[in-house]
Formats: sequence, C-alpha cells, structure tokens
Amino acid sequence: MLGLAVAYPLLAPDLSLAPKMKISVDVVYAYFGVQQFPSNVTGLWRNYSDPTEQSFHIVSYLVVLNVTNYSNQSARIKTFEVAVAPKITVGNGTYVGRTGESGQYENLSDTAILISIENPIVIDSRYLVYYPGWDEIWEARSSRLIGLSGITEVQDNAFPSLQGGDVYLYGKTEGEAAWAKGGWSEAYSLKHVQLQLTGKSNQFSALYNSVLHDNQLLRIDEGLDVYIATRR
Repeated sequence: MLGLAVAYPLLAPDLSLAPKMKISVDVVYAYFGVQQFPSNVTGLWRNYSDPTEQSFHIVSYLVVLNVTNYSNQSARIKTFEVAVAPKITVGNGTYVGRTGESGQYENLSDTAILISIENPIVIDSRYLVYYPGWDEIWEARSSRLIGLSGITEVQDNAFPSLQGGDVYLYGKTEGEAAWAKGGWSEAYSLKHVQLQLTGKSNQFSALYNSVLHDNQLLRIDEGLDVYIATRR
C-alpha cells in the first residue's frame, strides 16, 4: 500500500482539507461523596477538633460526560475536562459567556475556549494518547459516556457551595478527524444545577442525574467508558 501511495500521488486525497468535526459534550451525571474517616485510616483522617485540619474536606467524585460525534465520518476524541465550582465563566477569547450559562456549545472559532473558575470543588482532565484497553475512535454519528473520577480535598471557601448543592458543572472535549489530517474541533457544556443532598452536614452525598431512570445503574468499564445497565 505504501508503494501504491508513492506511485500514484494524484489519487491520494488532500488530507489538509478534512472538514471541521462536529462534536458535542454534555454533563449528564455528577456524584460527590463527603466522608469523615476514622483515626485508624492513616492519611485520610482529619482531626476536626484541630483548627489547622478542620478546613480540609475529603470528597470523592464521579462526573459523567455524554460525548457525541455528529459528523458523517469517524472522529478521534482523546481530551476531556471537567470542573465543578460555585462560579464558572466560559469564553473563547472573543465571546465571553454569562456565568453559569446552560446548554451545549460548539466552538466555531479557532480561538481556544477559556474558562474562569472561582473556588473550585473539582478540576480534572484526561488526555489519552494511548490507554490500554480503551478506544479513542468515535464512529460517525455515535455517542459514548465518559466518566472522570477521583478523590480530592475541598477547602472551606468552596465547601459551603457543595453543602448547599448549588454548583456549576462544566465539561469540555476536543476531537479531530480520525483518518485524515485536520478537522480539529472542541465543545463544552456549562450548567447551573441544584444537587440532591442526602446525609449529614459533614458526611453526605450530593447527586446530579439527567441520564438514569430508577431501574438503571452505571457500570464503569476499563478505561473511561461508562455504560447504563438495567436492573433485573
């Protein structure tokens, strides 16, 4: 095949003319678990009677993005970002969105999306050049759920927003044409939501869910993919 490509260059397409990919992202699920660990859990235990430790709150999280390729050709998508905070503003260098503007957006300019975050609760990202067992190719007109999870330390300037459940959810993705040069595109989602809260003030769960019904659950696959299963 390499010999043919060299012998007949006029038959090869101009790869620099790949069309701009049309992709979207939506934050569809977010879970936060605030825990108080017993003193025998070395490293994660916090002595809340000590003023130097009582402002450090351990929070586990799972944020799920619905990433869609609306293009008529395959896309290579390997960059994902999420953020959760009391206040988030998004712009692209020429246009600045309102704080907490809801909806999904495709960046139509060549200027990178800019984000301003005040008192972050969660900031996380993945850039996967190669991840064993994971496929970065989105087929034409297909969607996949991508989950970013971890454990973080939330300080007092952001914690009251999580306690009250009043937060902004941000997600971003970048992609390009899978089998041709160019076609780079990015998209983001920004939502102002009220989380569902259960538990006590310093040991509770907070949830945003726009994708699951009562008889469904999330399954987390190897890599970043998340699947919806139905209970039997």
